[in-house]
Amino acid sequence: MMLSQWFHVAGVANSIVTDAGLVSTDAEKKTISHIRLVVDEVADNNVQVYHERTKVHDIPDRLFDVENATGAINLAKPGARINDLEMSFPIPVGESIKIAMKCGATATDLYGAYFYEITGG
Repeated sequence: MMLSQWFHVAGVANSIVTDAGLVSTDAEKKTISHIRLVVDEVADNNVQVYHERTKVHDIPDRLFDVENATGAINLAKPGARINDLEMSFPIPVGESIKIAMKCGATATDLYGAYFYEITGG
């Protein structure tokens, strides 16, 4: 059965901010399937994914769907947009997957969910 855990990363200008992450434990050994996300605006920041201290994704925010609350601004951009980051690997016990927002001068937020399965425990 596919499970999910939501996250929100509040970006900070000129910083990299991570969430608490998805942690595999003895009681719940996890296999990540994918990460679904949106950013609140495009500001030439980067979305990063870490497995422990190893950066496995570093993708510009311009490639992701944008959440927009105003409705008055047309955020349509040419080309396909990413919603899911495919991962598909077992997370070793005691290790984690974390999503991060690397912001420049303009802070932006990141919203989404980890999708995973319990594979032991």
